[in-house]
Amino acid sequence: MKLNSKLLSWIHKYELIDVRDFLLVFLKSPLNSIKSVPTWPWPTLLIVSAGLSAVSSILNGVVSARYLWIIASLVIAPIGFVSVVGVLSGFFYYTFYFFFNRELPFKQIFAILVVVSIPNLAAYIIESKVPPISILGFAASCMLLIVGFVENFHLPRKPITRLIAIVFAVYLGSWIFQVVEFTKIQEKFSKPNSSQNIDILEREIKGQ
Repeated sequence: MKLNSKLLSWIHKYELIDVRDFLLVFLKSPLNSIKSVPTWPWPTLLIVSAGLSAVSSILNGVVSARYLWIIASLVIAPIGFVSVVGVLSGFFYYTFYFFFNRELPFKQIFAILVVVSIPNLAAYIIESKVPPISILGFAASCMLLIVGFVENFHLPRKPITRLIAIVFAVYLGSWIFQVVEFTKIQEKFSKPNSSQNIDILEREIKGQ
């Protein structure tokens, strides 16, 4: 009983029931829900960020049969995700400050980025089986981000759309570059080099 009461107290303290209710509504209607993202306290934001990223990484490990990654993702994924969202929040904070003459709340920017990342995290689950799905997931997150910034902060739609389009273009270019480089590495290790070809030819001649 004491353990249950402490757990319930902890859940209420960090507004996790409110978070659950918001996320359930978001899954049903993301475009409408992203228009008014709640202002959660920092501990709640960090818990939600860590939880979403950990679940995504664990399911990715299950799908790709990387069982060691499942264990490692409990630590690595939350730290990595929170760090990336933090850096992106800083980027948008200063972009809005210098180019839009708006000083927006950093925490709310962080919260919006966490919520819009859900499609990208969902796509990551099956990325090992269907690599291009990551592009669709990121594109969906970018579309939600445009709506989130415009509706929550009353920013002009066209400049925000251009800004997010640039972010998507950078991501797409990086993804294409990684695919090309990975393909080159695969080809390099899958094909025997010239010295190996000579050795194989000598063995065949001796065998005759």
